Amino acid sequence: GHSGCYFIFRQSMFLLKDVVVLVELLNLQIRSLSFILNHFVVVLIMAKRFATQLFVSRLSAYTTEPSLRQLFSPFGQIKDARLIRDPETQRPKGFGFVTYESEDDARKAIKSLDGKIVDGRLIFVEVAKNAEEVTTNMNSGKAQDHE
Repeated sequence: GHSGCYFIFRQSMFLLKDVVVLVELLNLQIRSLSFILNHFVVVLIMAKRFATQLFVSRLSAYTTEPSLRQLFSPFGQIKDARLIRDPETQRPKGFGFVTYESEDDARKAIKSLDGKIVDGRLIFVEVAKNAEEVTTNMNSGKAQDHE
């Protein structure tokens, strides 16, 4: 009967080793999962931050900051309205950013103003992806969306 006992003991040792490996694997999984979750939270926070900032394009050259603000103010409290200007000529480039205090107001503005005609021009209003990104894109002359 001794050999049988020893055999079971050996088997359980192997199992133990497997369990240790499994635990290590799980540990890795949990670590990468928490990394993914953290990343996701950061992305959500970023999205939250930018959901109140709108990118307005195809504006008339006669648009001024006050008129931009005036155009968007019926929809809610505006934190900031700015036009992007050509660094040399200081003339507006036909696009700008409007930032609202609340996300709902920003949404209402998009609904009401996107695709509307203002000063004889069809304007586009969308959530700004990232202020820097959009401006550098425009400067390089190719304003494509990157999803």
